[in-house]
Amino acid sequence: MNQKLLALLAAILLGQFSGLARSFAETPFYQGKTLTIVQSTEAGGSGDLRTRAVTAALAKHIPGNPTIMMQYMPGGGGIKAANYMFRMARLDGLTVGRIGPGHVQSAVMRDPGVSFDIDQFIYMGSPISRWASVFYTRKELGLTNLEKVQAAARLRIGAQSVGHPVYVRGRLVAWLLGLKEPQFVTGYSAPEMEVAFRQGEIDAQVEDPDDEEIKKEFAHFHIVFNTPNPYKHPHPRFRSLPHVNEFAKTDKEQKLLALFQVFRAVGDSYVLPPGTAPERVEILREAMRAALKDPEFFQRFKTSFRVDATPLFPEEQQKMVRGTPRETEILDLYKALAGHGPLPAR
Repeated sequence: MNQKLLALLAAILLGQFSGLARSFAETPFYQGKTLTIVQSTEAGGSGDLRTRAVTAALAKHIPGNPTIMMQYMPGGGGIKAANYMFRMARLDGLTVGRIGPGHVQSAVMRDPGVSFDIDQFIYMGSPISRWASVFYTRKELGLTNLEKVQAAARLRIGAQSVGHPVYVRGRLVAWLLGLKEPQFVTGYSAPEMEVAFRQGEIDAQVEDPDDEEIKKEFAHFHIVFNTPNPYKHPHPRFRSLPHVNEFAKTDKEQKLLALFQVFRAVGDSYVLPPGTAPERVEILREAMRAALKDPEFFQRFKTSFRVDATPLFPEEQQKMVRGTPRETEILDLYKALAGHGPLPAR
């Protein structure tokens, strides 16, 4: 075979291999792959519904449109799933954790069983980060202003259970307002607490009343407790009310409120394990940014969960977690407020 023919064959083969290499290079990494979402909740609950609203949009915005599979790993208020994501999840960008906000609190409060570092997780954002609530009392009590509230004794404030965010929120309000011997009545679900309020079993709540309840003027409204702090209450009826932060007069009290607000505002954390390949991190973060802006996501979220989505984007979430107050004095004060003992002295 002469040299010209050999050169021609070599050129043809080289062109074919180059085209094949370009084809592989242009194929998105996630095409034909399965992305596993490790959830810190059980199938079918509200957390699962929120996750599916996100992942439907996420799959659409990841180049290659991978199949998304759910893996349920409830336990320890998110500790089990967080430990798995930190210690065992592969670093190839094919496993994403969806962990409830409790994992940040567990880590900061040094709960038993935590073997993950919240500062090392790679955060991808959350579909919900804003919570609006109002401190209000039964109309029949005649507590028409804060001075009357602060003069009243043994107000019964409803909550779900000791340590629940609604319980801590109520204790924070009572502590900052200096209420006289407040009583914290627990054991209710959210709907049961509304019934108890109407029937006079409890005197006050720190919750978000719906439009129909507001129109009926069944209560006196006193202060708003929104998370995060700059977030204004969506209902115009409450925008003129003072915010709970106005009653936190010292640096210690402000940090305590900030700690509670991070625990709530961090939302449903979508995380990647530390060490995940940077190029995969950027692909997934960019897809999440697009998903959390997608009108179809907002519609699906509202339909599934009956509230509006309030997204928290990756960089904001990472910054929020790393800025969590962690001074021992603040953590000890939070433990006292979240417990069942008397309110601490101010």
